[in-house]
Amino acid sequence: MRHRHLACSIATRGHPHTASADTRHAFATAVLDASNGNLVVARDAGGWASVETVDEIYAHVDIHDPVFDAALRTVWGEA
Repeated sequence: MRHRHLACSIATRGHPHTASADTRHAFATAVLDASNGNLVVARDAGGWASVETVDEIYAHVDIHDPVFDAALRTVWGEA
């Protein structure tokens, strides 16, 4: 299980549960990006109790992300 190795690596630097909120969000975002949004992988890698926790708290859109901004502009016909 590849994600278990990632979780172990993160644990040596500070487990997501003991890290700051910014660190937990960055970790969750990185795992979600790497796993194409797979909530189960993110849950397991971060040690969260449920996929609902990951989805509700961490799997939100970064409105300042240039890729997200460009996608919105395309949808709105501003690109």
